[in-house]
Amino acid sequence: MNPGILMTIWSLICISLLAFIILKIVKFIKFRKGKTIVFFFALFFVSCSKESARIDQMNIAGQIGFNLKTINKSPSVDSKLEPLVFKTMEEARIYFKPFLERKSSVFKKDPVLDSTLQMKNSELMVAVAPSDSTVTLTEIYVISGYTVSFTWHTGGNTSGGGNLSAFGFSSGLAGVTLGCSWIGGTSSYINYPNSALIYFTSTGIQNYNIIVEGLGTVFSQPVVINGIYNTNTRGYSMSVSNPE
Repeated sequence: MNPGILMTIWSLICISLLAFIILKIVKFIKFRKGKTIVFFFALFFVSCSKESARIDQMNIAGQIGFNLKTINKSPSVDSKLEPLVFKTMEEARIYFKPFLERKSSVFKKDPVLDSTLQMKNSELMVAVAPSDSTVTLTEIYVISGYTVSFTWHTGGNTSGGGNLSAFGFSSGLAGVTLGCSWIGGTSSYINYPNSALIYFTSTGIQNYNIIVEGLGTVFSQPVVINGIYNTNTRGYSMSVSNPE
């Protein structure tokens, strides 16, 4: 259901409940001065306003377009994180739309397919000469992006082929990072014998600090970065998703 409709329903429930309580009070208490009634009604409207503001704040992420199943609404966010400010909700939706509608790819880790590709393309056979190299791979979306860095080592041999190892993984944000911060998680990789390909996965938590129409919200979202890197051609492909 649309968050705006839910908010309206909740506000009506709040108003009805408080009106019922006030009527009960009026029934059992004899008011001598009109000021007392005015006080109770003022208290009633202030309470509803505060409740509506709280609901608006909780649903800002959903109204922008974030999947509420993937976010944590009460994260521990660095107090120094500068907020990303929007004058209107529509402005926020337009800003985040390309980022939220990004497509995620799945990189199948199949040793049989990997071996077949090697036979058809020499670029996929691991280099003979032993070597070390540190790489930083970046996937940029219109407003934000992600990086994964790691070092890989080739243990080559004279008969062709060899084994690869990868270590020192780290991840982070790239591009426009205003209103966002990153907490790196775990990383892992797979490499099949004699293959030049490294399949990797890195995880992390992305924190957001957003203000829309004067209302602020902070929340976090888990991020999974999957990719494949060719140690011969230095080519790579990365995909980012937000698991529920």
